[in-house]
Amino acid sequence: MINVKNLHYAYAASEPVFSDLSFQINSGEAWGILGRNGSGKSTLMDLLLGIRRPEKGSISINGFDLSSNIEEAGREISYVSQEIGLPNSIRISEFLHFHSLMYPRYSKEKEAEYLSYFKVNPKKLIGSLSLGQQKKLQFIAAFSSGTKILLVDEITAVLDAESRLMFFKVLRDIITRERKTVFLATNIAEDLHQFASHVIFLDHDTVRIVNPSEIGTLFNAA
Repeated sequence: MINVKNLHYAYAASEPVFSDLSFQINSGEAWGILGRNGSGKSTLMDLLLGIRRPEKGSISINGFDLSSNIEEAGREISYVSQEIGLPNSIRISEFLHFHSLMYPRYSKEKEAEYLSYFKVNPKKLIGSLSLGQQKKLQFIAAFSSGTKILLVDEITAVLDAESRLMFFKVLRDIITRERKTVFLATNIAEDLHQFASHVIFLDHDTVRIVNPSEIGTLFNAA
């Protein structure tokens, strides 16, 4: 699903954020990205979305080279992030309708299921929702999109305990039932212990791919 080979990326006039980074995430796998603020988690997400371009190396999504087939690759990706702002002046149902037009396999049946599960009223204006409720709306849109890959960027920190449990329950379910590939960036180590099979650990200019059981040791040593 996601294949990164010999990736090199640096901000202008600075040390590389990534140098010769390679990894492959298969269908039905859950991976995490863990690191301190500013370590490059969101930058890696931007590279996977095609927002940033690598200086060297390649990224392919579902067999499509991202540099030359960004539209085809993008159809297989759903993305949720705490940085995404939603339009306050429209109703939830209107937002979900516009979102559904971008994804040919969007499921209205799943949309209804997740609206009920997360207790979100589609008649409400988005501007009336709390921050946590707006993130639930992002989940509903992403989970209903019918894509093969879900990218999640730093979103669990704004959820209350109940919402985090609900979110991870759905993630485990879509990985098992739908063989969806999930890539989650976080700075909350506990999010990954029972969820991810592999973790990309970012620490300054060091990148390591580790087992979630090693997380505590990595931070103690850093």
